[in-house]
Amino acid sequence: MPTLLIQKYSLLSVNYSQRGFDKDKIYRNVYNNYSAWAIRFRGYDVSKLNVLDDFHASYFAILEKMWIIFHFTKGDAGGLVNEPLKLKE
Repeated sequence: MPTLLIQKYSLLSVNYSQRGFDKDKIYRNVYNNYSAWAIRFRGYDVSKLNVLDDFHASYFAILEKMWIIFHFTKGDAGGLVNEPLKLKE
């Protein structure tokens, strides 16, 4: 990350802190808001990940019956498509 960008981010963070914003609370509310069922669903779905090494590809399916079993609600699968990007090449 370029130094100038780091400096701008640090200044922005300090500015928000001085105004009374709690950056940690904002982060928790945005990213740490899954139900226990949603986490179980994500674990199950990722465990069914199919990796095609020769094609540098992967896929998984979300079946309708999984919606029922894991009490699926809107947003539970958010970001799930990015999980395979974490695989080491």
